[in-house]
Amino acid sequence: MLNKNSPLLYGYGIRLRPVTVDDADFILELRNMPHVKGKMGSLNITLEQEKTWLSRNINDPCDYFFIIESSSFVKLGTIGAYDIDFNALSADAGRFVAIPGSFSALSACILLQDFCFYTLALVKLNICVVASNTQVLSFNRKLGYQVISKNQQKRKPVSSIADMVYLELTKTRWLEVRQDLIAIAKTVALTSTT
Repeated sequence: MLNKNSPLLYGYGIRLRPVTVDDADFILELRNMPHVKGKMGSLNITLEQEKTWLSRNINDPCDYFFIIESSSFVKLGTIGAYDIDFNALSADAGRFVAIPGSFSALSACILLQDFCFYTLALVKLNICVVASNTQVLSFNRKLGYQVISKNQQKRKPVSSIADMVYLELTKTRWLEVRQDLIAIAKTVALTSTT
């Protein structure tokens, strides 16, 4: 099995490196940005709680959590694949949060999806998005994800009910859209300053 501390993914003007406990401050800062609040996980956690969670994550062989960095090592965001099922060859993709204006979204998603499909040899990625988050739904459809179901789900930590959309991306579908997305990412990388 792949050493979780070894994957360092480069391309399209960015790199993905494995998260460390030292990234806890940055991750909490990201999660508390106005464009993120209410869209992912508990926001009422302490730095120590985040460090404890990261320590468990780092040792979980079914969870790859990355820091997105510019080519000059400026932290731009996070992304990951988790709940990896090596028997079913599937995983949940997500934990994507980026600093507004960083232009890292497409590049980070391409690197993560290539890592999952080619390095980990998975055949399917799943995501779950709040139905009202139309921007994220649209972006993921452009990545090749297809809606497989919709329903209401109790959301943590606020215990509210939200309409959720479940999407999946198969390796076959990824191969259909990959080259066009890479062409766009290369253009963005050439024109972006981050």
